[in-house]
Amino acid sequence: MTLPFTTVALTAENIVDCADLYLGVFNAPPWNDGWEHAAVRERLEAFMAFPAARGMALLLEGVPVAMVLGWKERWVNGWTFHIKEMCVAGHLQRQGAGAALMGALEDGLRGEGVMSVNLQTLEEAPAFGFYEGLGYRKGRVVMLGSCCSCPSHRQTAGMAQSGNPQCRPCKSLLTMCCSQPLEGTMENVTWDHDPPTTWIATVSGQAVCSIKRKDIGGWTAGWTDERLWPPPSHLPKALPQPTRFFSSLEEAKAAVEQALAA
Repeated sequence: MTLPFTTVALTAENIVDCADLYLGVFNAPPWNDGWEHAAVRERLEAFMAFPAARGMALLLEGVPVAMVLGWKERWVNGWTFHIKEMCVAGHLQRQGAGAALMGALEDGLRGEGVMSVNLQTLEEAPAFGFYEGLGYRKGRVVMLGSCCSCPSHRQTAGMAQSGNPQCRPCKSLLTMCCSQPLEGTMENVTWDHDPPTTWIATVSGQAVCSIKRKDIGGWTAGWTDERLWPPPSHLPKALPQPTRFFSSLEEAKAAVEQALAA
């Protein structure tokens, strides 16, 4: 990158400096959210008040032009990090600023012992391709939401039927698509653990898949027999592969068990 960027850690004290950046990005296409400055400040200050909040910003001539923030979460096998907000000023998008910022964040998190990073975004949003280009992969988790201010939303069990135009924000709560529910009878899968980095799936005493933790975060699941992972939905012409990357151990184990039940 040729522009003179500097990187700064975000804190509860300086997060308000990113309000104009956030406002400009998310009130512009394709989001068109309609934020007001006071609401943006309240949102960002609330996030950075979390005990395990972390964030970074890129500055250009002292002005924030990109930001990312989220929080650490303790899980069974270590710490993970959930990215809540990430944005780059429109005139600097697709010029490497976002990738540089994400790299700086991941380096810092790695230094704190964080094992993996996850986030939520709309699959049809431009950001989806950006994150895929950085090595992020779609998981199986789905977020479900209900509009607290619209009783008819709960009664009809569907936003499109509620007739309340103020329910629009709920549409974005169903974010990452999950795989189809398991069908049929699952083979009797057992897991052998070689702590802290490897899990082996066995069926009838035969090892069929090995899940290993990557040093840079995430997990790979590799078949030990003739099985292959099908191409991901966003790359239908790709060739089946014996190994696939997953953001978490839980996601990898669930995918293996589903494949064995097919």
